[in-house]
Amino acid sequence: MSLKHPFILKIVDRVTIGIPTQIQRLRGRPYLAAAVRRIAALPEAEPPTHEMLVALRRSWGNPGYSPSMDLLTATARLALETEGPILECGSGLTTLLLGLLTRRRSIPVWSLEHHPKWYGRVRSVTRRHRLANVTVCHTPLIDYGPFEWYALPETPLPDDFRLVICDGPPGLTRGGRYGLMPVMRPRLAEDCIILLDDSHRRREREALEAWMDEHELSTREIGAGNCLTEISINGAAQTRGTSASLAAAP
Repeated sequence: MSLKHPFILKIVDRVTIGIPTQIQRLRGRPYLAAAVRRIAALPEAEPPTHEMLVALRRSWGNPGYSPSMDLLTATARLALETEGPILECGSGLTTLLLGLLTRRRSIPVWSLEHHPKWYGRVRSVTRRHRLANVTVCHTPLIDYGPFEWYALPETPLPDDFRLVICDGPPGLTRGGRYGLMPVMRPRLAEDCIILLDDSHRRREREALEAWMDEHELSTREIGAGNCLTEISINGAAQTRGTSASLAAAP
């Protein structure tokens, strides 16, 4: 594996993984458990309220690097709409939310995570809350030639993912999030929806432009500042433009 900035990535990992993990231990588990119970008690197909998602986010214990409220809201909506299975690129609070909202329908959630300590934390949380439908995989970033992306787990993956939450790998990885389509396209159903986070940023915008050059896709920008892009392979999402109109963010 040959990451573009391995030393910087190592520092980022220590700041974004190690310190928040200690904060979570200091805060304790009761707050997260209470937030989880409220969402788990919702009637099937009823979305969590904004206040529930705020409480879940605050109790996660990863200030500054927790998913945005826009991402949590969109993830909840799509989790309730999809028939699954679900692929997640980069694990975290969205893994927990996906598991909670799809558990009753036994929809499998597969989450790819490159960081061993973060993988351990998320896996522990999903087990603690008995989310048997969630599989968190430790998948290091490897060299695919023009880009780096997650190594595929040894356990066979589904070949009909209908929802992808793409919030990884880290932006400093060579190629960023581009690897999703060249590596996983054969395993995405023809009605698959991809939710790309941080699509207002230059690197994610470049990945999206490349995907649209190479595949027949439609997009719909959502969230404050158009920070999320909902992507449809078969055109189910409302078209907002072609790759030529997706100007790179500064």
